[in-house]
Amino acid sequence: MKQAQHPPSPTTGIDRRRLVLALLLTPLLAPFYSAILFERPWDIPFGLIATYAGSLLAGLPGAPWLVRHHRRDPWSFAALGAVGSLPGMLIYAWLPGPTHLGVFGLDDAVAILGWGTASGISFWLLGIVGDAPLTLRALFDVGPPDRLD
Repeated sequence: MKQAQHPPSPTTGIDRRRLVLALLLTPLLAPFYSAILFERPWDIPFGLIATYAGSLLAGLPGAPWLVRHHRRDPWSFAALGAVGSLPGMLIYAWLPGPTHLGVFGLDDAVAILGWGTASGISFWLLGIVGDAPLTLRALFDVGPPDRLD
C-alpha cells in the first residue's frame, strides 16, 4: 500500500507533519536514554517534565523560526536544543529529587546541556533532513529484513 504524500509548506518547503511529529517525539529521547545509560529509571518523570518544558518554551517557537529564516543546518538545531535544555536545568535544580540523589551540580548541568544539544540534532534528523514523509509506521515498523539476492 502506497503512503499518502503530504505536500510541503509553500513558504518553507518542509512537511509540517514531519515538524509536528519531530516536536512530539524528540523530547522522549533524552529521558529514556539517560535512564538506560545511567541506570537511573527514577529520572524518567523528571526528564519528561524537563524536556517537554524545553520543547514548549524553546522548540515550539524556535524550530519554525529557524526553518522560516533558512537556518536548516545541524548546528542551529543543536544550539536550539541547548537553549531548550535551560528550562530543564531550572526544573531539575528547583524540584526536590529523590533523597538518594546528590545535590544538583555542575556535572548534572553539563549532562542536561549535552542531552539538550543531542535532542536538537535528533530533531534536525527527524524533522528537517530529507524529503520523504515521516510517519509513525516508518519509524516503528519492523518488518522482515531485505534480501540481498
